[in-house]
Amino acid sequence: MGYRRSDTSRTSLYDAERIARGREQLDKSQCYLLDMDQTLARYRTPAVYELVHRALLSFMVDNKGYPAALKEVAFEPGFCLKGLVFDTETGDVLKIDEHGAICRARHGFAAPFLTQEQVKAKYPGGLWPKFQKMVNRERGDFFLFNTLFDVPVALVCARLVDNEDASRESRDAKGHQAAYAFLPHLFEALEHTYGPPAFGERRGLFFPSLLASPSTFLWKRPRVTSWLQAEKAKGRNLFLVTNSQVDFSEFIMQESFGADWRALFDGIVFFARKGKGFFELPAVKTPFFRLKNDTRGLACGESVCPGGGAANELGEAAPTLEMGGEYLQGHHSLMSGWLGHDPSNTTYFGDHLMADVKAVRDCTSWQAVAVVSELRAREPSEDALGATWGDFFSCDSNDAAEQPGGG
Repeated sequence: MGYRRSDTSRTSLYDAERIARGREQLDKSQCYLLDMDQTLARYRTPAVYELVHRALLSFMVDNKGYPAALKEVAFEPGFCLKGLVFDTETGDVLKIDEHGAICRARHGFAAPFLTQEQVKAKYPGGLWPKFQKMVNRERGDFFLFNTLFDVPVALVCARLVDNEDASRESRDAKGHQAAYAFLPHLFEALEHTYGPPAFGERRGLFFPSLLASPSTFLWKRPRVTSWLQAEKAKGRNLFLVTNSQVDFSEFIMQESFGADWRALFDGIVFFARKGKGFFELPAVKTPFFRLKNDTRGLACGESVCPGGGAANELGEAAPTLEMGGEYLQGHHSLMSGWLGHDPSNTTYFGDHLMADVKAVRDCTSWQAVAVVSELRAREPSEDALGATWGDFFSCDSNDAAEQPGGG
């Protein structure tokens, strides 16, 4: 989603009073809950985006019979912007603002952007009709690209739309395919690339590439290490809560924080499923499970990763949570005894605007801190990211750069 930077009366990112209130609340917080990917651990974003693009298209060619030329197409960093959506009915990639108005729309990659007249003809009033469904965190016939691992999937979708449009003549009255046949294949590619056993099995291109050259894809985090140590010294309890599996988390945290990374935390939750259960309000709350296999202190390359992910197996349900404990899954409401504090004095840090930040505000009384990578100073290698669509915080199409494949 795009955000209107010019609307300073309501949404200014630099409002002094709001910043002061936020700092005061952080000072009062007795517990920090922290996400891992792109919150604690920081990735070299352009390299990861390019790898995801290559991994998914390679799967489509090697396993689903798609044209070999798809493996050779150039990665276009300008197409990769957090907050884009892919409408699976229209085959369009969309940039929308905070009210659901369509800022820019593109059908596939090769074609230019739709004009405002074309957008309004296709989407009455220039509004995306599925916006409220997305805001309510409902599933539907769209994808929201909102994390490091799925932002480049927007480019993959655009490439596959072009491929399928070129090979089929059947169109409906709106000028797009009635249904895109690549979607089930793309789901298979995503499962093959990111599914729970993939890291342990060294499956596909993505995880083996990460393992072979961690420094290509990850930054070391000495300053964050010092910050965590300082917060613990103040008496705060720190908990890692990640959707990632045990074996992958072990690898990422060792590479980012060193072999003694566990000493930074008072407890850890792996495979939290924050988009599917941890922050939901179900009739039956998912319990926390102990780890079936204790992998603490083992080097990822030696004992944790091989064997199809034995480190990720669920043990018995945990009736209580212990300080220093490590668990899988669970539900946010069952953490109160573990945290031991007024829930309003708990602060959660995460980068996913829906599954982290909005879910915390919708479902808990915790405070939420959005870790927005677009606010920090960019590395030179990141300058081209999202340039095709314009500034992440703006709905103004005039700040978009011309890129190969269209306006």
